[in-house]
Amino acid sequence: MGVKDLVLEPSSPLRHIAELKQILMNEELLAKPVLCIYSDGGPDHRLTYLSVQLAIACLFLSGQFDMIIAARTPPMASWKNPPERIMSILNLALQAVGLMRAAASGECERKMKSANGLGQLRELAQSNPEMRQEMVDSIEPVKTLLTQMFQRLKLKDRPFKCFSAASDADLADLWHELGRFGDDGHYKGFDELYGTVTTEEHRPSLNKVHGNAANAHGIPFSPSAQTAKTVKMTVNCVECDRPRVVYSATKISGPDEILLKRVPSLYRYSCGSVLQELRPEDPASAPRVCALLDKVFVRANLTCLSAIEVPYFSSGVFRPICYHCGISDDVGSEDGCYPTCETCKVTKVLPAKRKNVSEARAKRDKKQKK
Repeated sequence: MGVKDLVLEPSSPLRHIAELKQILMNEELLAKPVLCIYSDGGPDHRLTYLSVQLAIACLFLSGQFDMIIAARTPPMASWKNPPERIMSILNLALQAVGLMRAAASGECERKMKSANGLGQLRELAQSNPEMRQEMVDSIEPVKTLLTQMFQRLKLKDRPFKCFSAASDADLADLWHELGRFGDDGHYKGFDELYGTVTTEEHRPSLNKVHGNAANAHGIPFSPSAQTAKTVKMTVNCVECDRPRVVYSATKISGPDEILLKRVPSLYRYSCGSVLQELRPEDPASAPRVCALLDKVFVRANLTCLSAIEVPYFSSGVFRPICYHCGISDDVGSEDGCYPTCETCKVTKVLPAKRKNVSEARAKRDKKQKK
C-alpha cells in the first residue's frame, strides 16, 4: 500500500500503473510472462476508459510480457476485490492517531489559505517551484508517520509493505513508451491484424529463453537419456497434454520419489514453466521440498508447439507415443524414425533419429564427392 499527497500526487491511471510497475520490480515479478490485474470499477481503473487502456499498454510495452489480462469486479461488488478486504485492518492503525502537517513559511501559508480547492493549490505549486518544495516538506512528516503505522500491521503473520508514490519523472518515462507507435509503418492497425493466426516466433518470454546461449533449457546439467532414467517420470501440460520429462543428475531416493509423485496434484504445469515455482518463500517451512527441487528439473525452453523430447524415447523407460502430438493411439514406428501417429504421418515430416540423419548426410556427402 502507499500513502500519497492528494494535492501533488493525485491518483490517475498512469500513476497507478507506474506504481504497480515499481512493485513488480521490487518483488522481482516483472519478468513473469503473464500479468493479471484485478481491480474495482473506480474512474482510475475502469477498463472502458481510454486513459486506463493506454496506461496498461504503457506497462505492456515497458516489460517483456506475453500477455496482460485486466479484469474488474462486478458492479456494486468491490468487496470481491482482495485489497478491499484489508481496509478494516488498516483502520486499526489509525485508531487514536492525530495528524497535523508541519507549518510552512508565512507567505506560503497565506497563499495556500487563499486557494479555493485542489486545482488552485496545484496551479500554485506548478507556477512556483519553491512553494511546491515547501508544500512537499510540510506534508512529508504526515506521510512518514502513516507509513510507519501501516508497516506495523500484519496479515496472517506477514507484515504490510508500503511503496513510495511515483514521481513525475516516473510517469513521463512510462508515458514515453507510447512513442514506439509512430507513422513509420512498423506497426499495423488493429483492423488489419484482428483474426490473424499468430505464431510464437516473436513471443517475448520465448525469445528471452532462447537468448541464453549456454543452456536455454535452464537446467544446470545436460538433459539426456541418462538423467531421464534417474527419475523415470513426466509431467503433463494442462494446455496441450504433452508429457514433459523430469530430469535429475542423481538417483532419487524412495521418500523423494514419493514426494515427487505428489507434484501433479499440487502443481498445474504448463510448457515453459519450471518445477522450482513450487519453492516456498520461506525455505525453512518445507526443507524436504526445497532439497528435492534442487535436484529435479524440466526444460524451460519448451512450448505447447514443441515436439516430445528425444530423451523420452532414447531412455527406454516410457511408453511409446507420437513424437509430434504425444498421443498413444495408433502409434507406429518406421525404421530409423521416432514413433508417429497415423494423422501426423500425413501432416508432419517423419522424425528421423539423429544416428540415421548422420548416416544419411554421410552418404550424401560421399555421393557428392564422387
